[in-house]
Amino acid sequence: MLKSKIVKKTKLINSKEEYPDNANHPTIINTYECFCGKGIIEEEIVSGFNDRFISLECEHCEKKYQSFIDYYGNDWKVYLQNN
Repeated sequence: MLKSKIVKKTKLINSKEEYPDNANHPTIINTYECFCGKGIIEEEIVSGFNDRFISLECEHCEKKYQSFIDYYGNDWKVYLQNN
């Protein structure tokens, strides 16, 4: 079982809408500051399907955490690397 930790959602840097593969509904892409400030965290919200994905895109923090993040209320749940 992966060990996890609850962290506060970080500062939103950018938000944009994209229509991948001529989709009828936009995918909202939110970019947040990374926990360490050196990378980013990307959230994709697929409108119309109620799908949400969060990924950690930081070489520094990926040594400590898994690349995927879950929602925990208004915060995030990160998973520690098995080292």
